[in-house]
Amino acid sequence: MKFFRKLYKEFYGKYGENFFVKDCKELWKIKEKESLLRKVYRILEKDTFVEFMMHLKFIFFSKSIFDYINLTCQDIRELWLLLNFLVKKKVIKLKGDKVKVKKELLKFFVKEKSEREIERILRETVGKLDKEKPLANLFRAEFKWKYDYDQLPISTSSAIFIISRILHWLPFYDNFLFIGDDDFLSILLKLVDKKIRVKVVDIDKELLLILEKTAEEFGLEIETERVDIRKDALKENFIGFFTNPPYTEAGIRSFVNFGVKSLSKDGGLAFLTFSYEPSNRQIFLQKFFASKNLILLEMHPGVITYPFYELDEYKKVKERLRKLTKTKIRKVLSANFYSFTYIPWKVKRIVKKKSIYCYI
Repeated sequence: MKFFRKLYKEFYGKYGENFFVKDCKELWKIKEKESLLRKVYRILEKDTFVEFMMHLKFIFFSKSIFDYINLTCQDIRELWLLLNFLVKKKVIKLKGDKVKVKKELLKFFVKEKSEREIERILRETVGKLDKEKPLANLFRAEFKWKYDYDQLPISTSSAIFIISRILHWLPFYDNFLFIGDDDFLSILLKLVDKKIRVKVVDIDKELLLILEKTAEEFGLEIETERVDIRKDALKENFIGFFTNPPYTEAGIRSFVNFGVKSLSKDGGLAFLTFSYEPSNRQIFLQKFFASKNLILLEMHPGVITYPFYELDEYKKVKERLRKLTKTKIRKVLSANFYSFTYIPWKVKRIVKKKSIYCYI
């Protein structure tokens, strides 16, 4: 990993900075002091180490280098700059739009897996697969979800989707945190890629014991710790976290706060599920995410489903709807899935009167 850290420092040091200043002056005809342009680059253009490794991952594993633009929303200038740097450093060779990378470098990167690949691995592990059941049932884990802890299982199809998105964005092997895991996602992630180091924190001691037992039965290693996220903190740092918090503003704030504090100075990734909120409450949450330096990478509306929502009030609603439609009601509650990248340093706005067409 030292090799990649050295690359990162070189790319976002004088190499990238000098190209940025040159482009500002010669390409965009920006008439500003060089000192200001360099300040803009260091504050607003520089990526985190985690983001840099994401760029490398997408380039290394892409079928065509131009896939990188679609995956990262970068423009062709950023692609050229990074490719030019990597070729000069002899990290890659280009043959047309194809990239050749030394195999010893690829071992550091988490390889993406499609939902179909994850489903295949799961079938090989548990046999017959019912994607509408919770993972705990498929793993034959004897666990009863507790309403007091806001526990409620998502469908296996939703779990497969979540793991596929984590593997898509996660760049390299490091510690990954689950803040609460009554959906047993930690077990699925370890089944799919055993090299990822996984830790689960939860307030429910029984859940942690069952997770440990389930992991042992499948020959997996996960670390668990009983934690009250409102009071406790973790000593170690993580590359990313996933949480499916109580679907209230206070619940989302508390769980995400805990997760952000657990991310490292290298940056990180945050994966989050919560249900639809009225637009006025969404505004408060958007402000909260921004205040935590979380930048939205993607949002998938309604992809997470809870087909086993059996609280008394929903049983009554289900029965009313069943009578009205004369059909079996399988999915009662849905939620959105979010992926964020985290900036570990303070981002300052550079206030300067300028034209709306000035790209700094």
